[in-house]
Amino acid sequence: MAESKRQQPMQAKYFLARAALTDTAWFVQTFGSEDGDQALQEFWHLLAQDMPPEARVEPQGLSARRAALPDGAPAVVISFPPPERNEAHYLAAVATQEGVRVFCLEKSICVADRSEITMIAEFASNGRANWGTGPRAAVADFLQAIARIVADSDLRPMSFIEIPLA
Repeated sequence: MAESKRQQPMQAKYFLARAALTDTAWFVQTFGSEDGDQALQEFWHLLAQDMPPEARVEPQGLSARRAALPDGAPAVVISFPPPERNEAHYLAAVATQEGVRVFCLEKSICVADRSEITMIAEFASNGRANWGTGPRAAVADFLQAIARIVADSDLRPMSFIEIPLA
């Protein structure tokens, strides 16, 4: 399988996660407002300006909106263009009692049978947690999966990789 040259979706995922973690108010005001889609489109185009054409991805499906977990916890959800492996379907910044938590639903491959699956990742200021196999790529299912993680304080991720994000 040839390695993808697409840089824009991966850079956008990490930039938006970092923004949600370091300046939550700005992130919510920018992408959770009525003009959130327009702001996201502008961000997407600015990010691509210095990239070679093969690294860019058209913004088909790109959107930003306010949402809520089933318990009512507010969230801002970013939908990305159709992903390739390890790229995001969605990124969600969720308000919790402990502060903002940032989750991502990524496209992945099952090692056992090479079938397409999703994985849930969580970004923190000091790294990235892998919560394991996720739901189908639908916003409501993603928010439900996040709600289960947030509600269970005994639940632990499968792995954690230290990388400075904030």
